[in-house]
This record gives sequence, C-alpha cells and structure tokens, in this order.
Amino acid sequence: MTTDDKILMESRPHFSLSMMGTVYVFLLISLVGLMIGLFFTWVGAWPVLIYTLLVLMGLRLGFQRVWMRSGDYERLWLEDDELLVEICELGVAKQHRFKRYWTQVQAWSSLPGFCTHLTISSHGQQAYLGRHMNSEQRQAFARQLKKHLG
Repeated sequence: MTTDDKILMESRPHFSLSMMGTVYVFLLISLVGLMIGLFFTWVGAWPVLIYTLLVLMGLRLGFQRVWMRSGDYERLWLEDDELLVEICELGVAKQHRFKRYWTQVQAWSSLPGFCTHLTISSHGQQAYLGRHMNSEQRQAFARQLKKHLG
C-alpha cells in the first residue's frame, strides 16, 4: 500500500484564481490605476500618480505573498503504529512522528464553539494543525482523528 492510500487528511490553502488569472487581474487593475493617475498628473495633481504607484506596489506584494504560500500543505497519515504529520510552509517540509496510542488531539477555542487550531502531541512533541481549515472543519477533523487513533 502506498502512502497516498493511507492519508487521513491533506489540507491546502484555497485559491480562487490561477496564476495567470492573478496576473490578468493585476494587469487590469494596474492599467486602470495608471490611466487615472496619469490623467490627474496631466491636470496638475501629480501626487495622485505617486499614491497610485504606492498602491500598486502594495497590491503586488500582497499577490506575491499569497503565491509564496501556494505550495503550503498539512498532511497526516497512519503507518503501522505511528501517526505521521507533514507540514510544509514556504517550501520547507517538516515531518513529525507520533506513537498512535499515546497521541493526544486537542482543539483550541478562543470563543465557545469556535476552534482556532488543533494540536497533536505525544512525548513532548507537538504539531499545530488546521491553518487551512475553518472552525467547523477543524472540529470535524479532530473528531475523525480521535476515532482513528483509538
């Protein structure tokens, strides 16, 4: 059996636009913004163009940050008597191994009924999960994982 057959959970950030879609949206916003900025520069309000360029730089940095995180994931699977957790952030993957029967799953809440993150811990090791899930998905996954762990 391959690792893919035993995966309990894999979560990734959700992106509604492809890379090319993001480029097109950015180019469209840039074109409209620059046209407006150049018009105001032509009528004598040149600070508008500087502000427009600063806004476009901020938008570019925002898109860049989102796409830097596009490869992030969290993956859990069972292998014999171990739970393996692999967390990849910014291209760096870290793997944690937990003994299946000693592993504890805890859902953390800041408000009643709202789960902010999950922790898996055993023998002094701890992994934080649920970065790419909403509260309901975290709670459902915690229940499912507790069933698998026994």
